[in-house]
Amino acid sequence: MNKVGHLVLLGAACALLVGCGAGNATPGITATTPPVQTATTTPTQPTTDATPSQTDTSDPAAMLGWVGQYSFGEVTSNANLPPSTAMGYGIVIYQMGTGFFAAINISGNNATQAITATVQGDATSITLYFDSFIGTNPWKNVNYKPGDALLTLDSKDGQITTTWVTMQPQVAGNKSPGSHFSMISPSPTATQTS
Repeated sequence: MNKVGHLVLLGAACALLVGCGAGNATPGITATTPPVQTATTTPTQPTTDATPSQTDTSDPAAMLGWVGQYSFGEVTSNANLPPSTAMGYGIVIYQMGTGFFAAINISGNNATQAITATVQGDATSITLYFDSFIGTNPWKNVNYKPGDALLTLDSKDGQITTTWVTMQPQVAGNKSPGSHFSMISPSPTATQTS
């Protein structure tokens, strides 16, 4: 997807982060999300030649249930970040042609990191693979390579379990697999009729 197209999706992801993590928030702690410029062009597929480290065996019909917007929020207080920094994570998963892609927005510590990813999996499990950064990478200690697995989402009995791979949350207690991300808005095109 070109950078302008991703900005359209990231604008939506940033809007989602305003209320992100309400269930995980600490009273009295608020996060500010830097504004993200949006554009009006239609997104396209990522342009990188990199391919994920595993063969794509995704079934497009089975993957439609994953299309939508997801969020996760946490409040950090580790030595590397200012006390009580709110971190917001937004993922927009979408389909273009027969491929599935994600726009990931991570906001916190007065910076926003925007990432594009490819998505592979099936009806019960997906993995997001790094494609590129959109704009500059504000956190220089984060260096993903195209094709790196970022995280896996598994769905069972209506619960989504996140397993972090190369992308990691800031709070140590959130690094274990668990119910971190929630779907906050399914795509209307993901609705299947019986």
